[in-house]
Amino acid sequence: MREQIEALFKKFCEGTEQDKVEVAEALRKPENFDMMRSAEFVQVAVSWAERMGIKKMTDEEAEAYDAALEEPEICPHCGQEMEN
Repeated sequence: MREQIEALFKKFCEGTEQDKVEVAEALRKPENFDMMRSAEFVQVAVSWAERMGIKKMTDEEAEAYDAALEEPEICPHCGQEMEN
């Protein structure tokens, strides 16, 4: 299964826009849900993230991100809080 996961990540990360669409569509299929929940999928994802220079957030960054999500979005035109 690891080879299949590696191939999907390679196609998504190094492929064309159409390749990205195909991978996204494949991952939406119910028969791939178990693969996506597997430890191997997470390991491959972390490996590809490291290769691409994506780093894990520090605890401080994660807290700041969570706090920003909790802040209400303000309309730039009227200054009022926007509804989700």
